[in-house]
Amino acid sequence: MAETKGHGATCSSKQNLLGCARYDWDFKDVYFRGVIREDLKQLMVLHDILFPVKYSESFFNSLLTDEMLTIVAFDAKTSKLIAVSTSRVEEDTESCYTRRAGYISTLGVDPGFRRCGLGRFLLQRTVDMLVKEKNISEVRLHVKADNIPAINMYYKAGFHMSEHLVNHYYFDGNYHDALLLVRKSNASSHEAPVRSPLDIKSASTTTCPII
Repeated sequence: MAETKGHGATCSSKQNLLGCARYDWDFKDVYFRGVIREDLKQLMVLHDILFPVKYSESFFNSLLTDEMLTIVAFDAKTSKLIAVSTSRVEEDTESCYTRRAGYISTLGVDPGFRRCGLGRFLLQRTVDMLVKEKNISEVRLHVKADNIPAINMYYKAGFHMSEHLVNHYYFDGNYHDALLLVRKSNASSHEAPVRSPLDIKSASTTTCPII
């Protein structure tokens, strides 16, 4: 990834992107950079808009640490925060060798800036950085089981369903199912899904259950 300049500083691909505009990512009228403390208030507001799960103040403070990879996207014309991706590296030490996996905690786009490919673009950039810079074997995420538009986006990016989790979320006074989706680090972004939740949703549960 090429070096870029932003806020009077030069940023390399191995830095945390802090305070650095990523104009080398070619997406019309949007610029990307790492999170800084001054972004946290806007991030809290955007997360409240995008996600039914409510995140604690400690979660937002953790985005400033080296353990988290956070990419924020701004409208270049207004400097409004319009999209975010937060992720981290998890290590599985229960097997005979340590396996590193990337986990995408949150990824979303302001409703007024959807349907132009920004979510897919941000997802792919996040996966690329986790694979190339964090040396992970796979990328994981959870998604609400009835969020069909998001599930289809993830499938088109090479994710597949690993597990159906009953009552995984609790919000608004009710439990909600989730899907655990996984993408191998060498998966093609055009790879056909192993199982499509959209197909499962429309099929007979006696012949095609979610397991």
